[in-house]
Amino acid sequence: AIRDGRRLVANVRKGLIFLLSTHAALLGFILVGTLIGFGQPLLPIQILWLELFIDVSTSVAFEREAEEPGSMAAPPRPRSEPLLPVSLLGRIALAGGFSAVAAVIVMANHDGGSDHARWVAFSALVVAQAVRAYANRSLDRPLRALRTNRVLLAACALVVAVQVAIPAVPVLADVFRATPLDAVDWLIVLAIALGPALLGEAIRRTGRTWVA
Repeated sequence: AIRDGRRLVANVRKGLIFLLSTHAALLGFILVGTLIGFGQPLLPIQILWLELFIDVSTSVAFEREAEEPGSMAAPPRPRSEPLLPVSLLGRIALAGGFSAVAAVIVMANHDGGSDHARWVAFSALVVAQAVRAYANRSLDRPLRALRTNRVLLAACALVVAVQVAIPAVPVLADVFRATPLDAVDWLIVLAIALGPALLGEAIRRTGRTWVA
């Protein structure tokens, strides 16, 4: 009972971290983009697509996350300790803020037209959230020390595959105002998405806590 209780509490915490970091990125992108002069940083359909992935990940995939190694060796968590202390909230804001600012910079400086610039920035947000979902399965252990969460991995792979496919389907491309990304565009997207995860993995290997 104690073992399962610790797993449930840890998974609720991971779900909250993912929700807050993804919404910090999404809302931060919309806020900053609006403040610097973009009338509609994201279309409603784009926001709904991102929210669909967020909801599925938190309600289904994180629930199936296995117990982290050494969970029973840790001392009991004090009753007065919040699930998300201030220090952790700061790391969450930093992670989400990086995605938001990086995507805004891409949209503001891309020379491929407004719709294409927005689609590149949106793709960076989507792929970054997929990577973030899997990269934050533990805050203090590298991924190689964890069991594979096939449901979460499949959800992340599916959302990236759909994001790639949308510009190739005429009806969806029109609705999303999506345009195909070239190799340079994908390098930008992957740099924004993978950068925080690689940094987080390096920090966790030193035994410290980090939010990717």
